[in-house]
This record gives sequence, structure tokens and C-alpha cells, in this order.
Amino acid sequence: MSSKITLVVGDTAKPIRATLSNADGPQNLTGATVELHLKDPATNAAAIVAACTVVGALTGDVETPGSVRAAWPVGDYQAEYRVAYADGSVDVFPSESSVAVVIRARRT
Repeated sequence: MSSKITLVVGDTAKPIRATLSNADGPQNLTGATVELHLKDPATNAAAIVAACTVVGALTGDVETPGSVRAAWPVGDYQAEYRVAYADGSVDVFPSESSVAVVIRARRT
């Protein structure tokens, strides 16, 4: 996973893709639900929550559909993925440091 993602408001062509892994390797996401949380770095509160699609359950691959980004507000965020497993347990990725996400205004 990249340490910084830069997006432009209204761009919907490409999904945000990530591989969720830890020291043991890619996570098995079979039966799990995954959300991308973009948090305000000043308050640590989730400003944006987007459902992800698991595109590779055994390889830990997820993506956030591009269409959900159309209404995201301009700003600087810290991203984390929250995984809810079928057994009720929850993991947060990345576990060691968050990913910076910058959403910029469209230039006209």
C-alpha cells in the first residue's frame, strides 16, 4: 500500500486498491466486510467511510469503487481499513502507520 494517495474531487475512473497484510502476509478476507475510513488528522474522527469490495479474499486485495469518491470533500486525511470478520473479530490496517490521502479541488 502506498504511503500517500492523491485524488481530485469528482474523479471516479480508478478505484483505490490495497492489499491488506501484516507480518504473517496477506490477510484471508473470506467472509469479511471491509470499510475504508478517512480520518481527520486533527480530531482522529472518521470524516468519510466507504464500503470496499473484496476482490481477492485469499490475497487480501480490496478496492473502493471509484464512484464513491465523487462527493468526497477536499482535505487531508489519514486512511485505515477496518475489517470485520465472520466470527465478529475486527482488524485495522495498516497496523503500524496510516496512509495519507489528499483530496484536491478540481482545477477549472
